[in-house]
Amino acid sequence: MVGKIKNAEVALVIANKTSAYALERAKNHGIKTAVIRKKDFATKEDAEHLYRLGESIGLAFQLRDDYLDVYGDPKVFGKKIGGDILCNKKTYLYINALRLADKEQRAVLDYWATAVDFKPEEKIAAVTDVYNKVGLPEMSRKAEDMYYRRAQEALEALSVAEEKKQVLREFMAALMERNV
Repeated sequence: MVGKIKNAEVALVIANKTSAYALERAKNHGIKTAVIRKKDFATKEDAEHLYRLGESIGLAFQLRDDYLDVYGDPKVFGKKIGGDILCNKKTYLYINALRLADKEQRAVLDYWATAVDFKPEEKIAAVTDVYNKVGLPEMSRKAEDMYYRRAQEALEALSVAEEKKQVLREFMAALMERNV
């Protein structure tokens, strides 16, 4: 049986996955680290707002990535669906499925977490069924929206020039433009 997982562990897993993805996405969209420089900050609060913005948009991005890995259209998403399930990755969806599952659902998750010889489509379908039954699609999208709103609030709280904010708005939109 897979051990109990706490909310703090969920956040740590997501945060660790997020950093690399967000930085790569920034490079792909030509965002330079000099968009907002240290001298642009009027206050220490601005530095805190920028940190909160980065953390929040990174978490929103990772939640979208995890969601699309299960529910996305492979033609739109650009990769096969269910890869995280097949690899037993500790995603937001999986960790919360463990937390919310009843005894029967937990047995299904435990079985597939340790299964060695299986048809990939059967594992993906069984785990996705548990996700659906415990309400994870909606829960995940709500969490993603919450983090995106936090990032927007942090951006608007910055006391930097509007054109610098606009560059960050465009970057945030580009990060989140991926669809199902």
